[in-house]
Amino acid sequence: MKELVEIYRASCHETFYSYDTVIKKHVDNNTKFKMTYEASNAVEIFSGYQLVNGKWEKLFDLQDLEEIPDRSMYTKGTKERLQKANNLFNRGMFLFLVINS
Repeated sequence: MKELVEIYRASCHETFYSYDTVIKKHVDNNTKFKMTYEASNAVEIFSGYQLVNGKWEKLFDLQDLEEIPDRSMYTKGTKERLQKANNLFNRGMFLFLVINS
């Protein structure tokens, strides 16, 4: 993913809660892209946004990646949730590049 450069990352993976956000910038056209992952209390949320005219517009979510939300993810270990977030971020970056090509 050489075409995207990470400009911000906030990550918090506690015992029963995970929240992870990453913002990347496309090298060629300076388009900014944000992905968020959250797992807590039987909820798993992942969304991808693109910055358009100063506002974040939603591009995709878990269902667009053909992923079923894991309602028990918050009970799993922090390493497993971090690994899942990184996996979804990589798949989201690929989808972003496909949409913007």
